Amino acid sequence: MRFWWGNPSVGIIRDPSKLIGLSSVTIDPGQDAEVLCLTPWYPIFVNGGHECLVVEVATSTGALPNDSNFNIPNNPRAAQRNLAVVTSPTGM
Repeated sequence: MRFWWGNPSVGIIRDPSKLIGLSSVTIDPGQDAEVLCLTPWYPIFVNGGHECLVVEVATSTGALPNDSNFNIPNNPRAAQRNLAVVTSPTGM
């Protein structure tokens, strides 16, 4: 799996998205598993606080795609999560 962070103001594409980290798990067909990104990621306040996380999944029969677009709506091996980052008052 590849874990990405992207600023949606430029569209969710690989460049300029930033690779957060890689992780892997082996499961049998029909099973599911939680897979954690073990690389720490700290959100930053950009684009009014709207940020996106993307995860891509590889299978044993195919490599991860390397095209420029994640193509979230049509790619069954990719998922996106939108985040709203807020700032806190100083000292909190």
